[in-house]
Amino acid sequence: MHINGGNVTVHGKDNTAIIGPTNFAGVINVNVNLAAGNDKLLVKGGPLAGNLNINLGVGNDEVDLHNLTVNGPVNVVGLAGHDLVEIEDSNFLGNITINTATNNDEVDIFESSFGGNLTVLTSWHHDKVEIEDVTVAGIVQVDTGGHNDQVRIEDTDFAAAVTVLLGAGNDSIELEEVNFAVPSVINGGPGNDNRDVDDVAGPVAFVGFP
Repeated sequence: MHINGGNVTVHGKDNTAIIGPTNFAGVINVNVNLAAGNDKLLVKGGPLAGNLNINLGVGNDEVDLHNLTVNGPVNVVGLAGHDLVEIEDSNFLGNITINTATNNDEVDIFESSFGGNLTVLTSWHHDKVEIEDVTVAGIVQVDTGGHNDQVRIEDTDFAAAVTVLLGAGNDSIELEEVNFAVPSVINGGPGNDNRDVDDVAGPVAFVGFP
């Protein structure tokens, strides 16, 4: 762990563990590099005035951003491995990007608000994205890449354009109680795709669905 002024950097190696709560005061930016191995990370609290950068590295990793407030950009980046990213009861004022890269990954976002753009990239393989009870002020992009993917969005309000790209494969999307304020697109891509839509308001176009 390295502390430099208002920055905290955590570099993990194989079998590295931080046990119990770790508290900081006066921190502006947090950078976490979990390196190789199967890792678990919980980040909660705040507000964090600056940036939050998390590099999951190679391995089957889990990161939980819970009850967190971040004023600056947030980046969560994974490499090879089955990754799980969970966001719950949190507030983000800047842009947030989640990129889980290859393998079967899952991104769950619940009861949170986003003041900037929200980007979720799960790349190749069988991925799952769930967004529930969320408000987003900025542009939203969800790209699950190829293979058979699942996206579920429920009880959510989008103030700007939304683009969902499911890519090649037999994909499914479920929308329930979702409001689109401006024209948006759900693109199923090549394959036998399925949509389940209930109580959706606003201009949204579905492409590649029967």
